[in-house]
Amino acid sequence: MNEYLGKIRWHRGIYSHPYVIWVFIFITKGRFYMFLNEVFEKKEELLGKEITVHGWIRNHRPQKEFGFIDFSDGTCFKHLQIVYDKELKDFEDIVSFKNGSSIEVKGILQKSEGKGQDIELKALKVVLLGDCPLDYP
Repeated sequence: MNEYLGKIRWHRGIYSHPYVIWVFIFITKGRFYMFLNEVFEKKEELLGKEITVHGWIRNHRPQKEFGFIDFSDGTCFKHLQIVYDKELKDFEDIVSFKNGSSIEVKGILQKSEGKGQDIELKALKVVLLGDCPLDYP
């Protein structure tokens, strides 16, 4: 197992159960998602391409026809803005996602039209991985 520990990246904390560690090693060695620090480092070559990211909702601003999610995965200090609209089949569910919830987002990386960020992710699919209670600080 020690040969694998140097090759993987841990998200938040270490999982104590041996089976969970092995499953986590298997998933992260051949991971199908990108870390935000990689997205920001390779943003020029990723523009217009479909990517998948995992992380947490830092701030959520739902509107009637669209919404914005301030997204972070803990790999860098920058946040990525996720933009979603009513065309998504799970729009009503996404609007109810709370700050602190864990999500997976698949989308197209594009130049941002707004101020404050260079790029944003136009969501094609947003999946709730872990909900966060309303009373969470």
